[in-house]
Order: sequence, then C-alpha cells, then structure tokens
Amino acid sequence: TEAALFPIYSKVLHEGLDEGVRILYITPLRALNRDIFRRMANIAENLGISVAIRHGDTSRRERYLISVKPPTMLITTPETLQFLLVGKRIRKSLKNVKWVIVDEVHELIDSKRGVQLFTSLERLENISRFKIQRIALSATIGNLGYTAKIVSGGRRIEIVNVPIKKNVCIEVEYVKPSKGSLLDESVKRIEKTRDKYRSLLIFTNTRDSAEAVAAKLLNLGRGDIAVHHGSLSREERIKTEIEFKNGRIKTIVCTSSLELGID
Repeated sequence: TEAALFPIYSKVLHEGLDEGVRILYITPLRALNRDIFRRMANIAENLGISVAIRHGDTSRRERYLISVKPPTMLITTPETLQFLLVGKRIRKSLKNVKWVIVDEVHELIDSKRGVQLFTSLERLENISRFKIQRIALSATIGNLGYTAKIVSGGRRIEIVNVPIKKNVCIEVEYVKPSKGSLLDESVKRIEKTRDKYRSLLIFTNTRDSAEAVAAKLLNLGRGDIAVHHGSLSREERIKTEIEFKNGRIKTIVCTSSLELGID
C-alpha cells in the first residue's frame, strides 16, 4: 500500500490539489477499507491530501458530504464504484481521477465481482479527462501474466515482482466427537489452541455458527472474544476491529467478513 501510494502522493502535491477525486483505492472488503484508511489517512492529511471511505457502511450524511466536497483520495469497494459512476454529483468529481489502485486483486481476478470491477474501470476511463494509471496489488498472485492482462485491459503494463520467502506453518486437525457434540469438541480444541497465540481469527461458514462458537467460548469464562459478520451493525464491527488491533480482544469468531485478515 505504501509503495503504491507514496509516489502518487508526491505527484499529487507536485501537480496541485485540483477539485474532485484524484485517487481511487479499491479493496474487496469494507473491513479492509477501514484498515487502509487508518493506515494512510494521517499521513495523507498531514500532507494536505484529504481521504474518505465510501461503501455500504457509509451513512447518508457522509455520502452527501463526499458528493458535495469530494476527497482527493476515495477508498471504496467494487460494488460501490458502480454507484459512484451513476451518481449525479459524485460522477462529476470522477473526471479528475488519475490513479486507481486495486488491492488484493487475486480476490477479484476470476470472479463475477472482478468482471463488474474491470467493466466499471473501463466506464471510468470514459469519464475521466486523464489517462488513468491502474495499479494492482497482491501478495498471492499465481499467474502474473494473466493477471496483468486482465488488469490492464490490453494496455501496456509493467509487472513488479518482489519474491519474499515466508515462514508459514499449517496444521490440519480433525476433531472427532467422543462424548459431546462436534461443536462442543471443536470449541474445546479451540480453547486449548487460543493460549498458544497472541491473537486469533476463527472462521466459520455461517453467521449462526459464528454466534454459536463465540457463545460457547464465552461460557467457558473468557471475556476477550468478539463476533464479526455482515449482520452486525457498522459500529459494532468497527469497534471489534479496533479492539482486536489494540490487543483488548484476543479472539474474533468471524465469517468471510474478515477473510483478508487485519493488518
């Protein structure tokens, strides 16, 4: 993120802060949007570059303020971008977009969401008065050439590949119920695992499962647990993310709402 944004911040300051959105930062998840905002907003605003988030959690008042006074950098999702392209006020501010950053592009490259996103970016090309530079970021791309072709839309593109060796430990455990139910046995195993780590994300397939696992863990007497899924309010999800980052919560039981993790 910093490697992509610092040169762009420099160019924006050199060229001047024109009205309207100059930078679009697109991520697949609202939680990741908030994470990027927390990391980059202070740096940007110290430089005089305004930053805002626009996605499904954004309140009506915040959406209005963004439309009447667009930020220099707007952080959004693929779905919300489609709304921006047809909004009466905000569409006008997109004519100054010069840079688009697509984060975690591997999540989008072979999906319907990706088709929607890259179609939207072609529409954005017709709105902006500039030749837009696209930058795609990922740490887990397999086929670099294929991804570059999709991201570029057939235009000239440069691949920057920095190999980094990661030490990853993967353990696969099978919980076989003996006396209790599968859920009860799984919760017992999770409770033993929790003590090995400073922080832990526990993924479930459904929201109901997340609530059930969290309730059973809480019943064991541990209070440093929270739940995170799409049915919870925006305020509750943001509170959980902040407390997890600050270490006040050790464990989050979540669905795909945090599938890309928290920085």
